[in-house]
Amino acid sequence: MKSFLLLFTIAVTIGTLTNVQIMPQVSKASPTARILVDPAKSSAKKDGTFTINIKVAEVDDLYSMSVYITYNPAILNYNYKGPVGADPGGGPDVVSGPFFTNYVATTPEEDSVFLVIKANQTEGWLDLATGLLGAATGVPISMVGPTGNTTLVITFRVIQTQATVIDIISSSMLNHYPAEIPHTVTNDGYYRPGDLAGSGGVASDGVVNIWDLVYVALGYGKTVSQRKNATVTAVAVAGWANPTYAYTSNDQYATCNTNLAAQVYYTYGFDTAQMSVIKKVLVGVEIKQAPYDSGEPEWVYIYISNNAGVSWATYKFKLIPIGSDLHMWADMTPAYTWTPSMLTDANLRVKIEYRKYGTVATTVSLDWIPVKVEYTQTAAFTDPNIDISGNGQIDASDLAIVAQSYGS
Repeated sequence: MKSFLLLFTIAVTIGTLTNVQIMPQVSKASPTARILVDPAKSSAKKDGTFTINIKVAEVDDLYSMSVYITYNPAILNYNYKGPVGADPGGGPDVVSGPFFTNYVATTPEEDSVFLVIKANQTEGWLDLATGLLGAATGVPISMVGPTGNTTLVITFRVIQTQATVIDIISSSMLNHYPAEIPHTVTNDGYYRPGDLAGSGGVASDGVVNIWDLVYVALGYGKTVSQRKNATVTAVAVAGWANPTYAYTSNDQYATCNTNLAAQVYYTYGFDTAQMSVIKKVLVGVEIKQAPYDSGEPEWVYIYISNNAGVSWATYKFKLIPIGSDLHMWADMTPAYTWTPSMLTDANLRVKIEYRKYGTVATTVSLDWIPVKVEYTQTAAFTDPNIDISGNGQIDASDLAIVAQSYGS
C-alpha cells in the first residue's frame, strides 16, 4: 500500500537521522483498534464546505498513521482555502489532529508532529500520513474507548449537490518500534445534501427526513417586508399645514381644507440591497375628516412615482366624516413593474392631494403616510442553510435535493 510505504520511509529516515536502530517488532496493540470518519454523514450546500475528522479508537502506543482516501472529484474538492472564487492554490485544507498535536513530549526530540500530503484532485484521492517526529524510543500514547480521537482534519468544498462516499481505501497504524498495529476501518464518510443540521431549525437531527422537507417548504418563496416613514416633504400645491407631522403616527396632524392642495413625501430609506423580486408596494394613510352637517364626504388622492416625480400613478380614497382616524392602505403594485431601483430615495415619491366634494370644505387631518414593500430576498440575505442548491433562491431545486437524499 502506497500509504504504508510512505510512512515506513519516513520512519526509517527519522531513525537514521537520530542514530536509533529501527527493528521490526510485534505489535502489543489490541486487535480492536479502529479508524473511523466522524461525522459519518456530512451535509453542505453547493459552494459550501464541511469538515471530516479521521479518528482512532481503542488503540495503544500509536506513533504514526496513514490513510489513503478516495472521493468523487466532480462533487467534492479538497483543495480549498478562502471564499468561493478565490485562488485554491494555497494547498489542501488538511491539518493534523489533537491526538498528536496535544501530545506532551517527554524529551526534546519528541516535540514535533509531521504531516505528509499527497493528493490528486483530478483523480480524487488523498494520501495522508501524520504522527510524531522524533526519537522512536517509545512513546506511550494510548486511546482506549469507543469514541476515538482526531488524528487528521480534512475540509471539502461542495461542487455539486449529489450524494457520494468519502472512502478510506487503505490505512496503516504504527507503534513506536515501529510495528504495524492490527486495526479495522469501521466506517467511511458520506456526503449527502439536504440535511439542515446546524441551521438552527427543527431539522438539526443529522438525518434527511420529513423535518428537512418542512424546513425548506417554510422558506419556499418566502416573502419579507419593510415599512418605512418619509423623512422629507415638499410642497406641490400650497395648502397643507404642518406637513412634517405626517412623518410618524403620533396624533399630530398635517391638515388641509384647500381644494387640490398637494404635498409630496420622500426619502423613505428602503434597504433595496436585500430586495430581489418586488411582490407588493403599499402606501398607507392614517387620516380623518371632521364631521359635517351637509354635503358630500371629501376625497384624498394618493399618488406614487418611481422616477422622482416625472410621472405619477393614482389611487383614490373617499373619506368617512366621523372625526376619528381611518387606517387604509393603497395598493400601488399594479402601477408599475416594480424593481428595487424604483424604491430608492432617488426615485420613490408619494403625494397626497385634497379633493373637496362637499358643499363646504371640511378639514382633513393626516397623521401618517408610510410605505410598505413586500419582496423576496437576494442571495446575500437568503438563509444559506436552506438554500441548499446555492442558486440564491429557496425554490424547487432545494426541495428536489432534500427529496433525493431522503432517508439518508
